[in-house]
Amino acid sequence: MRKGRIPGYAPVLCANRRGRIKPMKEYYTVTELADHFGVNPKTIYRRLWAKEIPAFKVGNQWRIAKKDIIWLKR
Repeated sequence: MRKGRIPGYAPVLCANRRGRIKPMKEYYTVTELADHFGVNPKTIYRRLWAKEIPAFKVGNQWRIAKKDIIWLKR
């Protein structure tokens, strides 16, 4: 298995302006993560502030890597 690959996850593809297909970054925003787990976004923010979920900020938005939330699914 190649480093950085997660079994069972296929890369998500999108087309750029020129129509070329490229892999999308594998990150969730807070609202996407909340929708995925069926919880209120405030719950995700509380977990982020308590440093229970590894994440980083881009401007004023949090980004959570999909590889870092696999343990939450259990």
